[in-house]
Amino acid sequence: MSRNAVTYARKSTKDPKNPDKSVDDQAAEARAEVARRGWTLIEELSDSGISASRFANGKARPDYERLFELVETGKADAIVCFELSRLARQQSTLWLLIEMCQRKGVVVVVDGRETDMLNPGDLLLSGVKGSMDAVSSEETSLRVKRGLASSAAAGRMVPRTPYGYRRVYDPATRAELRVDVCPEEAEIVREAAGRLLGGESLQSVRGDLMRRGVVSPGGSAEWRATTLKRMVLNPVYTAKRVHRGQVIGDGDWPRVLSDEDHDALRVMLTDPARETPNKPRPGAVVHLLSGLAVCGCCGAKLRPTRRKQKYRYYICPRQGCQRIAINEDLADGACTELLLEFLAGNADALAASDSTAYRDARAAVKVLEAQQEEIGAELAAGRLSLKVASLADAGLVARIKEAEAEARRNVRSPVLEAFAVSGVRRLGCCAAPGW
Repeated sequence: MSRNAVTYARKSTKDPKNPDKSVDDQAAEARAEVARRGWTLIEELSDSGISASRFANGKARPDYERLFELVETGKADAIVCFELSRLARQQSTLWLLIEMCQRKGVVVVVDGRETDMLNPGDLLLSGVKGSMDAVSSEETSLRVKRGLASSAAAGRMVPRTPYGYRRVYDPATRAELRVDVCPEEAEIVREAAGRLLGGESLQSVRGDLMRRGVVSPGGSAEWRATTLKRMVLNPVYTAKRVHRGQVIGDGDWPRVLSDEDHDALRVMLTDPARETPNKPRPGAVVHLLSGLAVCGCCGAKLRPTRRKQKYRYYICPRQGCQRIAINEDLADGACTELLLEFLAGNADALAASDSTAYRDARAAVKVLEAQQEEIGAELAAGRLSLKVASLADAGLVARIKEAEAEARRNVRSPVLEAFAVSGVRRLGCCAAPGW
């Protein structure tokens, strides 16, 4: 029987040292299997560097979702892969796949063996194999956690090399020899710490580093005050090993900051009474146009700031532009006045301005949530199995998310959208040089 086949390959990590078969090798074997059976290969799918276990932190598998789409739409009636764990490691995901294959009459070929999802024997083997893969995933996670805990207890550096340090490897074996200070980056850490202890603000130091083009810990020229604060407060620079947020002992690498300086920074930067430009008053809206106002020259969102700790401005933060700076009080006042004037003249229209699409989407959410409650009641009464209830609930959750997203897309009032055009145009016309 001729079938339309789709192949799927996956590898949890892109690390070349990982012993798992590569995505390319898996794909080549799957292609050969399709050709051997005389089936039509309609699409080759693969996800590289993405785990299928519950430890993937919700990371999406785009081509796996495409696989479901091809089967659901009837374009594919055969799935070919290297091993079952490439498709699913979690039992919940595996049973969703099995249910779909049963419903659509799809066969799955794993390592050359055809699995009929309507055959009880094949179904049992798939379930057992899926359970074994899930257990293997849990064991792998435990081994990784034990390894990290052991490394922390021994005082070794965290896997990801922090800013200011570099790893030294044996040129022949590539084994790690030690962790050294990176002179250029370490000097930036010391400079920032010294300037903050000398009374400069986070914003002042951050702005100077950006003007000089200093590369940040994230690898870009963009420095944020939170990045700077996190950096100088990190105990790693006093040669202390941190595990799960707690200092557990001394590290085996050289220090960049003294304990005295680090303690002084911690006391200063974590003081609840410390005044900062962006510290809000309790319950107050701090910057009316934050996230809304944009630079008229480059289109970047304007950022609120202070000058001489007295006058507040919206400024363009984009390096190479930074040509826009408007007085925040004057801009907020003018915008508020225009908005109140506009709303006063459109009160009746505003009361009935929710879009039809928004109302329909909210109604759909309520219907789907009611169906969820019914499934829960049926499960509690024993009239539905856990498997069927889980599958039904998963489908409802996906549909609820879609309906909520649709509601968010249509939540804007047509009346306020009209203000966004006419009001902002008037705001621009009344802009004064004093801004």
